[in-house]
Amino acid sequence: MRNTNVPPKRAAARWVPETAAGQPVRLQAYRDSRTHAGDEWRAEQRIWSARLIGEARQPLLPVLTSLTGTLQRHGLAVQHDDTSSVLANYARQFDFSVMSGSSAALSEPFLRNITPAPRWSPTELGERVLGYYELAADEFDAAQALAPGDD
Repeated sequence: MRNTNVPPKRAAARWVPETAAGQPVRLQAYRDSRTHAGDEWRAEQRIWSARLIGEARQPLLPVLTSLTGTLQRHGLAVQHDDTSSVLANYARQFDFSVMSGSSAALSEPFLRNITPAPRWSPTELGERVLGYYELAADEFDAAQALAPGDD
């Protein structure tokens, strides 16, 4: 189900995903919690999984891998990865399968359950660049509103 409560020109970096079991993702506008310029920048709750991105922006799904890779290469987004805990889970599962003599515990569907889905959030640079694009879009919208109509 596509979520339609996101204005079309706004990106995921400006929204906080909220999830509830059995409900489509709800989006809340992000409000910067820094009280003054000296505070450290944080992504806070703006961490997006592929599933959440797919619910909020369904047209992005076919290009999600390329898009997130490009954003990461340019320092605009960061992938949250807990490799050490995933490897520890795999090691425990491998030990269990050896001790029990069962290879079912190492099946692909089972291992997917112990591996968290990739998640991304904006970087400070990404948020700043997005802000510049939003300013340009607002200026363009304002210029279009002032342009004489075709009569």
